[in-house]
Amino acid sequence: MVSSARGQLDPRDVGDPRPAHAGRHDQHPALVALAPLALEAKGAGRRRVVHAPAACSRRVCGATTCRNRPLRYPVGMPEGPEIRRAADRVAHAVVDQPLQAVTFAFERLAEYQEVLSASRVLAVDTHGKAMLTRFSCGLTVYSHNQLYGRWMVGAADREPATRRSLRFAIVAQRRAARLYSASEIAVLPDEDVELDPRIARLGPDALHESTTAKLVAARLRSREFSGRQLGALLLDQGFVAGLGNYLRSDILHRSKVHPRRHPRDLAPAKIRALARNIVELPRRSYETGGITNEPRRVEAMRKAGVSRRELRHLAFHRAGRPCYACGDVIERIELSRAVFVCPSCQPEVTA
Repeated sequence: MVSSARGQLDPRDVGDPRPAHAGRHDQHPALVALAPLALEAKGAGRRRVVHAPAACSRRVCGATTCRNRPLRYPVGMPEGPEIRRAADRVAHAVVDQPLQAVTFAFERLAEYQEVLSASRVLAVDTHGKAMLTRFSCGLTVYSHNQLYGRWMVGAADREPATRRSLRFAIVAQRRAARLYSASEIAVLPDEDVELDPRIARLGPDALHESTTAKLVAARLRSREFSGRQLGALLLDQGFVAGLGNYLRSDILHRSKVHPRRHPRDLAPAKIRALARNIVELPRRSYETGGITNEPRRVEAMRKAGVSRRELRHLAFHRAGRPCYACGDVIERIELSRAVFVCPSCQPEVTA
């Protein structure tokens, strides 16, 4: 890596942090040296030069197939790390605190409000993308944010300014946790939680300490999962719970496996690498607040003034950018949802 007081970085370490459509006036001052982008990559005893795609003449390209579209992070379903961090915030606000009120927006749950309000929150757990708020009265509230749900934690006597619809609220003496816009909420007796179909169908939680790379490797080799295409398998919550679209792209990229391949076709070493990344990247994302990129690279990019949204991921939403490993151009392909791959590091067909 090359760095200086101006924060100039080798593009093989950080890629071009500017949106692919950005003109000269949009270039980050700390990274002007990266344009025009030409990367040298070594491979098979030869040297090749890989050029990033030419910038589109329009600042925002409307073509849905253009690989040079600017970097965007549309709101999507929170993945396991985001739900776990939300659970931490909720727990910090209400666990073991006297409660003023527990309320639901749904009439079918109104009968539980009084008994929950008279108890205390013992713990806030997660399993994949599901949150389990456990009360001392022997009831657990199951909630799933789905696409639009959002937890907000704040003062007990002041609701946040939002146009969202309040669905579930836990109001303690000083703080409150409020869930907006979610519709999948249920109240379950503690003894029924693990038997409930919404929980029983889930695979091991990617963030749970009992979920090891050895366990994941065994599931990849199993008859149930070995014949599945990986692009679909990693989104199946019955395989490993908590994985979603950004984790899928970055796990496969770091493992150097194409999303259209099947576990049964992978060498043992590749299975082990994939299993290790299925465990490691969600935990990295949880610890860093959603960053899956390599820590040393992230540190260098931050020193250069690169924004968080541009340094977050290894491959996700980096179409048109250079691969950090080899310099080839990251591509976007559609497999139910967009997935981002390096054609050199992740060949669809191996020799």
